[in-house]
Amino acid sequence: MCKGITLQSIFVFIFVMAAAGAAGALSSNDDNVIGIYFDEQASVNAVDLTPGQSTVAYLAVTNAETATIAGWECALHFEDESLFSVSVDLNGEQLNVLQWPEFAVGAREPISVQTVTVLASMSIMMAVQGETFITIEGLHDYPSAESGLPVYVDGDDMTNLVEFFNVTGYDAQGTPHPCAGINKEFGSEIQTWGSVKSLFR
Repeated sequence: MCKGITLQSIFVFIFVMAAAGAAGALSSNDDNVIGIYFDEQASVNAVDLTPGQSTVAYLAVTNAETATIAGWECALHFEDESLFSVSVDLNGEQLNVLQWPEFAVGAREPISVQTVTVLASMSIMMAVQGETFITIEGLHDYPSAESGLPVYVDGDDMTNLVEFFNVTGYDAQGTPHPCAGINKEFGSEIQTWGSVKSLFR
């Protein structure tokens, strides 16, 4: 067992996620936006790297509707993960019970929400020349939300499971657009939040 991980913390996480999942009442609005950024102000989502260079990327939620976050889940997808080495540092005292690139995370103490709330930081080093988009997805197996979207647990009401929405939107089938790029340019075709939310009603 990894240092600092206790059975008690694992049980707390399982209880938090199970209680939220059992509630079945999802709360979602335009404020709960998740993205990957290359600055802590959530303003830069593309960067250029050459082999041997490294950068820090932040998995963050902007304008969360709750005061605290007790747990969260999502999966990350790199178009070509072989180009990079990635190490992850969770913000605060959090425990991920899954393995990279999937996250089912419980916090020992709920995380206080800011305008930009960093959930995790990732040190990314480029091994060989290449390019990739990074996409945030729901868990591939047994997601907590029926929609399959990434979610978080309200730290003040652990029966409240809140859906994240992808910062760059979704395509017509509800597939999330990439939200960060390394050595890649972004297209401009992004659907509005209204059309996005209608896919999951």
